Amino acid sequence: MTRFTRKCMILSLTLCLVFSVLTSLVMTFDLKTIGPEDSLIGLSYLNGFMRDLIGRNQGIELFSEILGVLCFLYPAYFGALGLYQLIKRKSLKKIDRDLYLTAGLYLVLGLLYLLFELITVNYRPILTDGVLEASYPSSHTLFAVTVTLSGSYQLYRRLQKTWQKYLSLFFGCFLGTLTVLLRLFSGVHWFTDILAGAILGLSLVFGYIALYSQNLRSDS
Repeated sequence: MTRFTRKCMILSLTLCLVFSVLTSLVMTFDLKTIGPEDSLIGLSYLNGFMRDLIGRNQGIELFSEILGVLCFLYPAYFGALGLYQLIKRKSLKKIDRDLYLTAGLYLVLGLLYLLFELITVNYRPILTDGVLEASYPSSHTLFAVTVTLSGSYQLYRRLQKTWQKYLSLFFGCFLGTLTVLLRLFSGVHWFTDILAGAILGLSLVFGYIALYSQNLRSDS
């Protein structure tokens, strides 16, 4: 295992631990009924302060939704690339291994989404069509961080020209960061929802990079 791989794995595990601690605090510390319909919210002082500071902005919410759709370009591209390789090479075994790793990352992402739909940690600070919805962690934030950063890293490894490599990294980081910030300032999530989504997403990304760097090389 290289030093780079080891550092990425340590970062991934550390961030996973931080996420676990944050989740525990949200579920047990400073619980108050500050949410809609007197829903119980953890770390209520921090979350309430940030809610009152930020407020609600539907324009920003709409913009964040549009950027969220743009984030789907990464899974769409890698899915199309895998399908192209399958058709051209006529064998599942001949599809680049990093595409399988990326598919595995997306599967984990989907399972985490289902898990936190079943286990409600916090409800949103707003009603959606008059209904309380699960809010922790922010699935929008988790998705944006995970797919943009992992996708830009894979493109960095695949592309040949230096300017293309760094352009892919810049675009991925910019799109992911902007989406998270807009989601925060839209006011549709508690602050800890956004924070948890970003931390968990980064944990997945560093784990992905560690596995990619240790075991996989692009065959293209």
